[in-house]
Amino acid sequence: MLSVEDLQSDSEKNVPLSNENSTENTDDLERTTPEQEMDLLTEDFDTNLDLQSPLQNFPTSFRISSTKKPKMKHVPYEPSEENGYQTECKEIVVLKVTEPFIYDVKEPQKVIIHATVATEEEFFRVKIFDMAFKDMFIPKNVLSISHYVGQDGFLEISNISTVSFIRAEQGWNISSTLVQRANATPKIEHILSLSEGKHVNGSFTVLKKTVRGECIFYEIQDNTGKMEVMVCGRLASIYCEEGDKLYLTGFAVSSSEGGCQLRSVLHSHLRVIKPQKSNDETTQP
Repeated sequence: MLSVEDLQSDSEKNVPLSNENSTENTDDLERTTPEQEMDLLTEDFDTNLDLQSPLQNFPTSFRISSTKKPKMKHVPYEPSEENGYQTECKEIVVLKVTEPFIYDVKEPQKVIIHATVATEEEFFRVKIFDMAFKDMFIPKNVLSISHYVGQDGFLEISNISTVSFIRAEQGWNISSTLVQRANATPKIEHILSLSEGKHVNGSFTVLKKTVRGECIFYEIQDNTGKMEVMVCGRLASIYCEEGDKLYLTGFAVSSSEGGCQLRSVLHSHLRVIKPQKSNDETTQP
């Protein structure tokens, strides 16, 4: 069982995103997870890739009990969803976030942050539209959120929402399996089974790159299959080559003439990581 204290120690050991920290053993999740079903997921999505720098504002009174067990019958593979305006408080732990980014180049005041958060029983994808909450959505912070909107698989935090810190005096644990599934990259075989409009986060190596008009098409592959990623608009200006790794956030499952693809949409986020060069390559004149 993984406590939020464990999350703190793990995060402090990891180096923030850099070219030297772009690989991870994708077999670890399957070895450490007892369920056979975990072969649908892989842990190569680095949980620190889009993290903001750590926890200078983290509440010092935060405590986690190692004796309290989460009341959980089944650990979900997919993020939970809510629909409509939600006024009740939800207590969550922030697992990871992206940096703030402008999602509409014509209106630079339109900024968003993506976050993955968890309760003891489930995890959620979150969009933060009000940058007044930026310094609260930092990994490992425990928050109470309310007056948000559930829409298209995300919890949307805006200027009408309420967000506050929680002093976790009674303590609560988060299953390590839940954290792994919240942070994992889905296998392509699993993505192909999702309904159109579902959103996907994950890391994938580019096998092939094709430019068609104002869009770029990337072919990605894992040990379960291949599929296409279509990148248009502001994200098409991000330079990426074959062999690079794409870190996708909020890409939508869509249909195309060639079958299923992942497509960038208004609030999508994209990071590109260059493969680490070997010693032989770096020492060549």
